[in-house]
Amino acid sequence: MKQLILLVCFLFIFSFRLFAHPHIFIDSYVTFVFERDMLKGMRISWVWDEMWSQQVVMDCDKNLDDEFNSGELAIVEEEYFSGIKDYDYFMKIMIDGKPHAVPAPVNFNAKIAPATQIVTYDFFVLLNVAVSAGKSIKVVFDDETIYTAFSIKQGMLKIKGGDIVTNEMSVERYKYYGCVMSFNIESK
Repeated sequence: MKQLILLVCFLFIFSFRLFAHPHIFIDSYVTFVFERDMLKGMRISWVWDEMWSQQVVMDCDKNLDDEFNSGELAIVEEEYFSGIKDYDYFMKIMIDGKPHAVPAPVNFNAKIAPATQIVTYDFFVLLNVAVSAGKSIKVVFDDETIYTAFSIKQGMLKIKGGDIVTNEMSVERYKYYGCVMSFNIESK
């Protein structure tokens, strides 16, 4: 009887994970920005799904003009972006296989697509990492709570600036609803 009770408790506790699924979906666009022999950072655009976009627009576009003015933009950043700081902005960065701290993004901007009401966040993650041949870069977008799902496709990744030659960037699924981008520096 004791074993049956333990089994039922075990199934009850861990069954919630089986039913976990994302409620928010993000299409991610990433540009790795190089300057000479430095990876300066990543320019990231997150295109949100229709439902989340509508929530942000309803709560933040106070004057209903389908644009975020400076005051509204401050609300978007404070109420709908800064809170993920505790989750490293849903990012993991690995340089040569070692964890790299995720700095607070800068140059945050949010915009509403007039025709679709889809919200896009644009921001820059400053890295300032010296690069040389053989250096590996890996970036993961993932929400451990499984509340947010990320997608990124090969054409959504770019390299800009510097005299950097890389191998082909790979994009793969990470865990349940995350994605990982990786590439190696071939030469400068």
